[in-house]
Amino acid sequence: MRDLKPYLDYPVSIDRLMDNLHHICMWERLSGTEEELEAFCYMERELKEAGAETEMIFHDAYISLPVSAKLYINGQEYMCHTASMAKSTPPQGVKGTLVYVEGGPEEITAERCRDRIVMLGGGAGFEKIHKAWKSGARGVIGCPGEHFHEKIISNAWGSPTPSTRDLIPDIPYVSVLEKTREEIVELVENGIYEACILTEVDTGWRKIPLLFADIRAEQKTDRYVMLSGHLDSWYYGATDNGTANCIQLELARIAAQHRRDMKRNIKIVIYSGHSHGRYAGSAWHADNYWNDLHKNCVLNMNCDIIGGKGATDLSRSIIMPEVRGVAADFIKAYTGCEFRGGRCGRNGDQSYYINGVSSAFSSFSKQPRPDNLENRLQQTRSGAYDFGWWWHTTDDLTDKVEPEYFLRDARIYISIAMYFACNSIIPLDFRETARELCDLVDYWAQRAQGRYDLSEPQRLADCLLERFERLYGDEPKEVETFNHLLLALGRILVPLNYTTGNIYENDSGVPLPPMPSLKLIDDLIRTPVGSSDAYDIMTALNHKRNFVLDSFERAIELTDRYMDGLAEEV
Repeated sequence: MRDLKPYLDYPVSIDRLMDNLHHICMWERLSGTEEELEAFCYMERELKEAGAETEMIFHDAYISLPVSAKLYINGQEYMCHTASMAKSTPPQGVKGTLVYVEGGPEEITAERCRDRIVMLGGGAGFEKIHKAWKSGARGVIGCPGEHFHEKIISNAWGSPTPSTRDLIPDIPYVSVLEKTREEIVELVENGIYEACILTEVDTGWRKIPLLFADIRAEQKTDRYVMLSGHLDSWYYGATDNGTANCIQLELARIAAQHRRDMKRNIKIVIYSGHSHGRYAGSAWHADNYWNDLHKNCVLNMNCDIIGGKGATDLSRSIIMPEVRGVAADFIKAYTGCEFRGGRCGRNGDQSYYINGVSSAFSSFSKQPRPDNLENRLQQTRSGAYDFGWWWHTTDDLTDKVEPEYFLRDARIYISIAMYFACNSIIPLDFRETARELCDLVDYWAQRAQGRYDLSEPQRLADCLLERFERLYGDEPKEVETFNHLLLALGRILVPLNYTTGNIYENDSGVPLPPMPSLKLIDDLIRTPVGSSDAYDIMTALNHKRNFVLDSFERAIELTDRYMDGLAEEV
């Protein structure tokens, strides 16, 4: 039973939170701009005043800022927006016959789309836009619903590399509102129409800021709990992400007053490049501070989407299984709500899987489903279904913040961060991780339909769970040695659960299944038995299975050495 009481009474001030929010929302915070830098300087001043040691650096990032967009159909202009990472057109625009593709990516073919302007039905996600580009379309029109929600169309994680450049569709893109979409579809169904798209998007490499703030425990340590969040925003970004930045400031103040209680440092990391660089700031941090994160980061808590009006659903934010129990206990203590949590995916600045860092939260407090009237109509195509109709719009202003929920979310974040910083034993429960991994290996074995042997990974997953049940059954004799073991296990099991196997480079932003190193099984079962394609895939799967086997074996060996009294610090 966890003793939560000492962590429930920190003096979190809603007046101070709201005051900081009004200051942050004085600036439109487009990545790499002077206004954004002013907001960063404000954050740094406040963090220093709170008692933190700060460092602001500037790094290169590939950033894309939409400037303007126009859409003409048979000479008539329609209101539209473009997107981050969309291609700029020549001054005269790009022209082509308009075609409407209502279905999924399989309906987007070169025969239908080449040299045409393609209007997409059912939401214009990356896969459809990329397919239209590869099919030879001249431009793409999408529809976000009843409001213009700013978006980015790249699936390169962070700034591109030679191998991920192709994940940025090199095609002009605009979006129209639902009413306009219906009008255009009716036109297309009754005749041939010519469309012209004009876009200007300011895209390229530039310097963006990255701000670190450290609140050091009185006892010397290099280990830290990290509270991360982006400061850049679309427009004034009150709930995305000004409220989260205020929680970062409030945690700094409270941690500075409780250094004596802390066994680990608090590190606050504030990014640019989230909204306009596909997580460029956190990706750069994960790459360029890889060793420090790998050695010293105990937990990454990502702070995003906080305290919005109507945000009563606290059950669904993403979390890793080893952290879920602590999070659930604090959320229930504050609200009475049952926290289930969702699986961590390729979103929300989750750049630290490659560093082996356990993660809690992103997009924290959500609109309830399905009966929220503000989000019922036409919002299933965007994050507004969860985050409020104002998400990524000009209307994300301070009036969309509910102070009661803002204070609630701040208390939860600060309590969990301090719990991880102050407990003698790092409160990560890898039994839950092992249970999930057992289920995932079984899932992939069933998916393989007898065509690929995963019996040895299944055996090792069961062995690991058995070891962990014994490991957590007794109080550790040497707390520091036990903590070293926990971090070493996380460095193995987090990449196993969430990456395709490369711990030195983030996977792309393309959605991945659980335990994604085995995702080729889905390709295998679509091939004829005995075909050349099947043998090719099985050869690649052998490489991935070795990653899985090695991960399980190393985790078991570390645990055995600890339980046999042979563990060394890692």
